[in-house]
Amino acid sequence: SLMSGQENANASPVLLSRNTCAQQTRAACSGGEREDDWQTNAKLFGLTVNGTSLTQLEQDVAFFLLARGPYAWLGWGVWGMTWPFNPERRHGGLPPLPGGVPRPALIDRDFGEPEDVVCWEDEPGVFVRRWSRAGRIQLDCNNFQATLGSSSILV
Repeated sequence: SLMSGQENANASPVLLSRNTCAQQTRAACSGGEREDDWQTNAKLFGLTVNGTSLTQLEQDVAFFLLARGPYAWLGWGVWGMTWPFNPERRHGGLPPLPGGVPRPALIDRDFGEPEDVVCWEDEPGVFVRRWSRAGRIQLDCNNFQATLGSSSILV
């Protein structure tokens, strides 16, 4: 399998859950129980969706930037393999919009290169990693809020 933990050819991305945010992120960060797995194996991350709505886009992007190693992809929902740009119906009838689902500018933003090898837990439930263009990326699992560095990053 190309992805760690995959049993077959179907992509099954990691989806961030508010209820297990700290546990999931802690496993990938410095000293985490699965740090090596996250940092050395290819990972597919999914964006949490409800129909055509990205319900926690900033948190999902923060988790992707915090937990990812050098081989990581961010995709749509539980399939994670495509972006529903066009009206072609895929995987359960998405997208329902005639022109597809607009791609958020946030996922095209250039955050640069990671300045830290892995993320770390700055205080209980708050995870941080620095990126060269964005600065400090933070995911506060206690309040389920993301800080995506400097607001001056260009798309």
